[in-house]
Amino acid sequence: MLGYSLLLFQKGNLTLDAYEEDCEFADPAGSFKGLRRFKRNCTNFGSLLEKSNMKLMKWEDFEDKGIGHWRFSCILSFPWKPILSATGYTEYYFDAQSGKVCRHVEHWNVPKMTLLKQILKPSRGLWRKRTDARGI
Repeated sequence: MLGYSLLLFQKGNLTLDAYEEDCEFADPAGSFKGLRRFKRNCTNFGSLLEKSNMKLMKWEDFEDKGIGHWRFSCILSFPWKPILSATGYTEYYFDAQSGKVCRHVEHWNVPKMTLLKQILKPSRGLWRKRTDARGI
């Protein structure tokens, strides 16, 4: 979900017309089916982003799928302002009859534990601001 969903977070109003209603969405954290749930998950996660940057690095076309390689970073809106950063790629499988995406599979080039550590680690800028405010 990260690749396409981050575009949804950043732009706010991307159309989901390119997807089948019962499309399967999968990433290293799990999988589910359905556009309604995908949009809800994107909205929930998007509300946690303070700043974000998503860049499509490369696109590959194949007969039954497309692959988008991406780079993402963000500052989460938690009090300690953690910085989340990852690269990866998303496979978009197309339905042979409708031509719409029927399966959206994300692959992250960073271990899940590394992402968790990023979320728990305060940003460096936050420490500087707090110590400066105390005169340390």
